[in-house]
Amino acid sequence: MARETSYIKQSVIDEWIAEEIGYFDLTTNALGIGDKEAAIEIATRGDCAVCGCEEAALIAQKLDLIVKSCAISGKLVRQKEIVFSAIGNAQNVHLAWRIAQNVISFASTISTRTNRLVTLAKAINPSISVGCTRKSIPSAKALSLKAVLAGGGSVHRAGLTETFLLFNEHRVFFDDDAQLFDKLAEIKRRLIEKKIIVEVKSIDEAIKFAPYADILQTDKLSSNDIREIKQIAPNTHIAVAGGIDPNNIQEYVKAGADSIVSSWQFFCDKPIDFEVNISRR
Repeated sequence: MARETSYIKQSVIDEWIAEEIGYFDLTTNALGIGDKEAAIEIATRGDCAVCGCEEAALIAQKLDLIVKSCAISGKLVRQKEIVFSAIGNAQNVHLAWRIAQNVISFASTISTRTNRLVTLAKAINPSISVGCTRKSIPSAKALSLKAVLAGGGSVHRAGLTETFLLFNEHRVFFDDDAQLFDKLAEIKRRLIEKKIIVEVKSIDEAIKFAPYADILQTDKLSSNDIREIKQIAPNTHIAVAGGIDPNNIQEYVKAGADSIVSSWQFFCDKPIDFEVNISRR
């Protein structure tokens, strides 16, 4: 089944290249090897759900390289498998080298971590959605979201325009609950094409807001709490968020979570590593 994807603007690709190059490649120029024919291959040092090779291809093409192979984002690849290769003069191969490697490593780390969460969750509930939060690095949002989709995940909320999501930080501006509930009822009538999502941090809050919300987004509640909320509000969608990782995701799915929202995909101590081989042709 084809996966959803997102697209990186050419202007972003150009910015990546400009940031890396500066004015010229001092080392390659000084060595006088820029006009020699070269080849570049990028291979994974471990199994992963690869992502970002299409962007590596755009980088290579912008630098007048001929792309020979390019793994499709979301493909599960094995250790030492070549995921990208291109040929051209050594000057441009060296310019593309580190940008392409970094893009693939960054994106593949997110897609692999997403794939891990999705695999664990769907082993319990094949229809569950595993979404990412808005905690991606702003300058890398487009690539991060593409990687989440490549890993089989979904985008819970890419930006503020997409969804109505009520936080406590909004609630403090109302004098009392009655005033807030009236406003939520009005909004539900007015934003008929949108879901009303309310973040709750306790079972009591879940009970209070269930009649006014299409989705209750729980924050750092236990799996037992989720089970109890699901019994109290069986017709309300429960999106579980806050501290979700591979160690606890299955417990939340078993407890009755309708969807999972996590930031775990974006942050890690050890990114997926890729080996680069540049050779003379």
